[in-house]
Amino acid sequence: MTVASDAGKGGQPRTRDLIIADPKLVLDDVEVLQALASVQNDGLGDNVIDGRGMAISRLEQKLRQLGAENRLLKEVLHENSEAVHRIHLAALTLLEVKDFKRLADFLAGELPKVMKVEVIKLLLMESLEARIRKPLAEFAVGPVDASVRRAYIDPIDGKPKRIVLRQAPDASAKVYDGIGQPIRSEALLPVSIDGPGPAGVLVIGSSNPDSFHPNMSTDLLELISKVFAMTVVRLSQ
Repeated sequence: MTVASDAGKGGQPRTRDLIIADPKLVLDDVEVLQALASVQNDGLGDNVIDGRGMAISRLEQKLRQLGAENRLLKEVLHENSEAVHRIHLAALTLLEVKDFKRLADFLAGELPKVMKVEVIKLLLMESLEARIRKPLAEFAVGPVDASVRRAYIDPIDGKPKRIVLRQAPDASAKVYDGIGQPIRSEALLPVSIDGPGPAGVLVIGSSNPDSFHPNMSTDLLELISKVFAMTVVRLSQ
């Protein structure tokens, strides 16, 4: 298409001619789209009328996109708020546990439901002192194995990490015996009671591979780990 020039402006194409020649030039600019949408049809050429229709269509598309994004944002915020409430409720319940039998029942039944996971198991360190080991051994599934130890011990300084989130390795299968469905992702929560190292590890398993991954925030999981440790210390006294 030949674009008309405005001799009074140094031979440069007029803005109107540019838009008529290629309406897509302005379709990605919201302010220009709004201006085009407000233009009346009277006295305008066909190309401008078509451009106005395209502008309105693009605006409607953007509005629908914004609406979808807002709905998604609200859903995410609601889900996060609900998760925070559930974890806080679980922490408060842990603080009210009166004996190790109740602690074992909570760990096996209520807590997994609250956290929306399939299972939560306790593994114990061999070095744990007897007064704490004896009651915990009643419901712990065994000692911390090599797979779990390698995951939460930093290979550089040898110190335990706070929380480990990962895809569940095949080596963890024995921890989840009897679950009835494969565990796809897991969280390892070291339970620090006394001394430099953890007394045990809470292993949280989910059948959803997206439940735990390294980029997730661990604040709520750290709360559960600390409150569980506080409860064990309180019940051991």
